Amino acid sequence: MATKRLTKATVEALKPGVARLIVWDQGPGAIRGFGVRVLPTGRKVAIFKYRVRGAGRRGIARWFTIGELGPGLTFSKAKDTADRLRADVIAGGDPARDTKARALAVIESDRLAKERTFKALADLWIKRKAALRSLVQVKRIIKTHLEALHGQDVATITYADVETLVEKVQDRAPFMARQVTLVLRSILDLGVRKAWLVGNVAARIEIGAPHPGRDHILSDAELARVWIAADGMGWPYGKAIQLLILTAARRGEVMGLDWAEIDIDAATWTLPAKRAKNNEKHLIHLSPQAVEVLGSLSDTKDCRVPKSGLVFSTTGNTPFSGLSKPKKRLDDAAKVKDWRLHDLRRTAATAMSEMGFSVQVVERVLNHRGMSRSGIVGIYQRSELLPERKAAIEAWAAKVEALVSGTALAPNVVPITTARR
Repeated sequence: MATKRLTKATVEALKPGVARLIVWDQGPGAIRGFGVRVLPTGRKVAIFKYRVRGAGRRGIARWFTIGELGPGLTFSKAKDTADRLRADVIAGGDPARDTKARALAVIESDRLAKERTFKALADLWIKRKAALRSLVQVKRIIKTHLEALHGQDVATITYADVETLVEKVQDRAPFMARQVTLVLRSILDLGVRKAWLVGNVAARIEIGAPHPGRDHILSDAELARVWIAADGMGWPYGKAIQLLILTAARRGEVMGLDWAEIDIDAATWTLPAKRAKNNEKHLIHLSPQAVEVLGSLSDTKDCRVPKSGLVFSTTGNTPFSGLSKPKKRLDDAAKVKDWRLHDLRRTAATAMSEMGFSVQVVERVLNHRGMSRSGIVGIYQRSELLPERKAAIEAWAAKVEALVSGTALAPNVVPITTARR
């Protein structure tokens, strides 16, 4: 070991030897404990040697490696670091211990960041909301609209992150933006309660007014034109629309239809609870017209149409998606404006009611938990009304067929029971 006043020039002049050499800063203005280790390879490493406050001369000397001198660490920076470390020691600090603690804190922070992702929090939230009637829809919102946040540490989610996300949804679907905001708020509230994050940044996002209830019911002429246009589009979208019309099922239920759910011989479709909005298994009667639509798919020679698994899938693994473009083509072909697919369900329910079927029957056809299945009525009225439901859906399908085959809106109308794709 040697001592001399360490400056940039003196350090640059140090030459490596056969053995490792340590030169300590010494002289006026020197930083006690600051040194440079010169390795036989020529590498020069800035170091700092100290004893913790109160240990005295008998205390064990501790070494702290500041770093290798070079482009990434100039002598000036190394000297400033040593000066700061010396001040920490005088104040009672322990650079080696403190650095280790900071390193461990970083490791722990990284571990928590990987564990406390938005997806992990959302999964925990879902477990606590298992009894939620709209859980299937909420899961879809989390998967589809909040996917951008899934891998992010919840503690790093900013107001700008959630504002941008909600604005994107707002541009596509204003009503859904409200639902997304409400779900996001609730999930982040759980994060606050679990101390995963300090505050709920989504609480500042303005929630729009509730979407006004829609009452659009397609006229007979509009319904006929939609059927004809869908028939012209074929599989998958057109046939899915025809099945939507005939079954009065929900869009997601039809688009996710699996051949395993269908019993053609019994003319029934058993919707599993996991795919139903109210988490209840539901039997859907298939009218002869609906059986005809499905039969046209199972009998087709088109190799694209699945013979098993998902009925309306172009990939074989996921339901047909990207519905906005085919919906626009359907609108243009049918010349029907300002309507959405859910209006088909409302149109069917209205028609069945007008044909004399009771509210209880219509609600069971729709698998809808309305007034007739709540409160004291719901407790004592447990009948599934299967014969009445079958009659209602068949009467509705017969009306659709009559509208399509009897319309004078297009000369190329083909009756439902003979139309095939």
